[in-house]
Amino acid sequence: CMVAVAKATCPENHELLLIVADNDATGSAETIFNTVKSSVPFEVHYCVEPQNGIASARNRLVQEALTHKADFIAFIDDDEFPDAHWLIHHMNALQTYQADIAHGPVPQIAEGEDIKPDVLVAYKPTGSKRKHICAGNVVFDAKLVTAWGLRFDPYFNHITGEDHDFFDRAIAKGAVSVWVREAVIYETQPADRQTLRYLLARHYTGGKNNVLKYAYTHSKLQTWMHFMLKIIGKFFGSLKYLLTFRFRKSWTDVVTLGGYAAALGGGMNVRP
Repeated sequence: CMVAVAKATCPENHELLLIVADNDATGSAETIFNTVKSSVPFEVHYCVEPQNGIASARNRLVQEALTHKADFIAFIDDDEFPDAHWLIHHMNALQTYQADIAHGPVPQIAEGEDIKPDVLVAYKPTGSKRKHICAGNVVFDAKLVTAWGLRFDPYFNHITGEDHDFFDRAIAKGAVSVWVREAVIYETQPADRQTLRYLLARHYTGGKNNVLKYAYTHSKLQTWMHFMLKIIGKFFGSLKYLLTFRFRKSWTDVVTLGGYAAALGGGMNVRP
């Protein structure tokens, strides 16, 4: 990821600063960081966030960025690589649309495969509105974390969704967002993430996490009613896919409803 980010074109009248947060208290990524940092043509910093969890890691990056007086903050995950003009497209859109948040697509690319010319065809055009904003490809005005005091909620450390929650709260405070189709970041999919076993495990975990995220802002009764209806829908959906020989889709529906049921049966606790 660092090598790819190093090739990013810097937007005019801005300076780039790359901060890497290691979410392992032992600092296991420092050796790799020290090996690669010499290839990055701009300022780089390394830090350790000992509190395990995605929200804690993002908050540490925010704090480090503020320490270095950043005006804008961008996020990219360690299994991603950006298009060289990714930041330029984001910064241009922020100015054109007078926005506070710019976010873009993260198409998945199988490891070893070339990027297809039509990879962005399925995505909405720039200027569109999206239901949620993901942190895998986003640039936002630092005022969200300075003047507005927003931070990622540690509740989501181990269930994901911390980005949706953070940016939903920003929008509720009046932040303007813009979708930027051209500002693309690619997510690498290694072979072990392309198996049916991985797909089913991801749907099961996703089902559980969806219940936990919903339960954070709704009562237990509301959560039960909401997801019992979803379980019924998934059950009949899986039968429909089974009868039309779409076995893969049928299995994913079944394991997703299994995840719903497991979370509901477990009392909807974030940690066991």
